Amino acid sequence: MRSNRGNTNLRIRRRKLNSFQEFDLLPEQLRKWLRNVVLPWSARFVSRVYQRVITTTGNVSFFIAELERFQELQLVKAEQKGHSNG
Repeated sequence: MRSNRGNTNLRIRRRKLNSFQEFDLLPEQLRKWLRNVVLPWSARFVSRVYQRVITTTGNVSFFIAELERFQELQLVKAEQKGHSNG
């Protein structure tokens, strides 16, 4: 079977886990937060940022507050972009 990637020099990245497994491996607080978010966040992205913040601050509550703040900024940005097009 031929693939639909076309002629490209880009590397093929194979995931070791599927997105459900990545979600299941997150700490409970992060899984709870991801269940209630407005924007589509990947478990992989949240996990990477979580590891970075925890190693520097060690504070899970700070991390979740930062995610909330970032999400609000993204929503405002999307809303402003929507108004400028209309």
